[in-house]
Amino acid sequence: MKIQWRDALCIDNGPIDADHKHLIGLINELLDLKAHSSRDEKFIEILNKLKAYTVVHFRREEELQKAAGFPRSEERRVGKECRSRWSPYH
Repeated sequence: MKIQWRDALCIDNGPIDADHKHLIGLINELLDLKAHSSRDEKFIEILNKLKAYTVVHFRREEELQKAAGFPRSEERRVGKECRSRWSPYH
């Protein structure tokens, strides 16, 4: 079942929502591939794109939170955990 973007998911009508829409698109591509194909190399390619973009997204969220003066939050901790698992450049 594909993920559908809806207004209830909206955060800022800006870069964070654009990131979330892109991430949902990548997840939906993975779901389509698994449902209609056995092309494991394409699945791995899209999974790697998803992992890389997730790292970019969490970094962007953390920078925006810092610029807005947000206190240290659970979301920022999750982003660091994500980068430590998926990126050699965290």
